Amino acid sequence: MNFKKFFFIPTLVLTATIIFTSCETEEPLPTPKAKVNFELTDAPADDANITAVFVTVASVDVDGEPISDFVGKQTIDLLSFQNGNTKALGSGQLEIGDYDRISLTLDFDADADGNSPGCYVLTDDNVKHPLTSTGEQALNLSGLSFSAIEGQEKTMVMDFDVRKAVKYQDSGDDTDQYDFVTTSEMESSIRVVDKSRTLSISGQIDNPLGTGGDYVVAYVYEKGDFNEETETNPQGASGIEFKNAITSALVDASGNYELSFLEAGEYELYFVTYEAEPTGEEPDRRTASGFLQVNSLTSLNLLGLELEAGVDITINVIVTGFNPF
Repeated sequence: MNFKKFFFIPTLVLTATIIFTSCETEEPLPTPKAKVNFELTDAPADDANITAVFVTVASVDVDGEPISDFVGKQTIDLLSFQNGNTKALGSGQLEIGDYDRISLTLDFDADADGNSPGCYVLTDDNVKHPLTSTGEQALNLSGLSFSAIEGQEKTMVMDFDVRKAVKYQDSGDDTDQYDFVTTSEMESSIRVVDKSRTLSISGQIDNPLGTGGDYVVAYVYEKGDFNEETETNPQGASGIEFKNAITSALVDASGNYELSFLEAGEYELYFVTYEAEPTGEEPDRRTASGFLQVNSLTSLNLLGLELEAGVDITINVIVTGFNPF
């Protein structure tokens, strides 16, 4: 009897089974991901003639890749999303890891319905003023970092500061008096924060217009970043005033204000009065005229506020005087 022959057959079967089983266990495991939401908010314009600022968002990218669940091309009035209100842009299933660049692509040519222009200022005389060139432009919002963590959902808020992003221009054309600032200034005018790690300052000013002026804007600065000589004058290629403010808020007729989506840190708070007097070259455009002198009703130091993430703070103040520029 040939024992080698009978031994060889089961050995082949056993070998095939081992190979087959090995192939099954070598299939790669799914890459862990985390859901990250993206929202848009705005700080107000300081131009009395502006009633709306529309931008058409064509896409949102993270480190060069489009987010997987983008809501779709949409035209948004930025001035409708202030004081902590946000507009959802979509979400992405991101691989676990660190990210340092978000890109927001705007369509200047056409809005979400295909009408022209895609980005424009609407003034109080119901005139549309197209903003910037043609086509699409990606704004690269660098200088930030965030992490996608397995099992954790987070929301990133893009604070589009219209006051810093849109400038008046005397073009001689009554239907084209506004434009976006330079690309680099545009990119620096959009602040990105992790919503879960922010806080808000809100409160009321007692008799905000008692010393004169047409309206008041609250400005918040990181501690040490405010310099009156530079901040009250036009800065950069587009002549932006209060350029280094983290964010701002319009004080309403009852004296209420809210500064939203601030990160933990030390801050300084200022209240600036604006006048509606004609300025000659730019008729009826309001201009900053001076600082309100105020005292906190709770003895807080407004030039040394120490704020913690997730802890909203109320600061009510009373006006004691006025410092003109």
